[in-house]
Amino acid sequence: MGELLDQWPELEQVLVALSPAFEKLKHPVLRRTVGRVATLQQAAAIGQLPVDDLVRNLREAVGQHGTEAGSEAHSYLVAVPPEWFSESRVVRIYDASSLIQKGESPLAGVLSAAHQLQGDEILELQAPFEPVPLLDQLKEKGYLVFARQGDLQVVCYIMKA
Repeated sequence: MGELLDQWPELEQVLVALSPAFEKLKHPVLRRTVGRVATLQQAAAIGQLPVDDLVRNLREAVGQHGTEAGSEAHSYLVAVPPEWFSESRVVRIYDASSLIQKGESPLAGVLSAAHQLQGDEILELQAPFEPVPLLDQLKEKGYLVFARQGDLQVVCYIMKA
């Protein structure tokens, strides 16, 4: 996403028009962090859009027509928690909402908190939207992750595999 926004800065407004979740890209810190590492699939998941729709809209905005076959956006949101989850094993709650609202990135703090988990301990991460790129990084590092949609925020759960 970062390369796209560098080449076509006007796409920021297109993204915001597609989904309010992209309003966060106006925060300089988030733009430099999440905006740099997020793929189109991850951005689509954050904006709760099909990847094909996102790509089509971005292409049209810069005057490119036609589409490529894209993969479905993935999401960590589930209705039923996985078997490894138990509320009683949540040992720490990390509220990223206030950091994000101040335009700061929670990435380092969440990675540090996850690294400190022992055994079957679980970290609860609260965020104003589903932090797909962050959850992808944790999953790539070997953590188990899933998320639930709350009333005003997304609650994610992280455990060492």
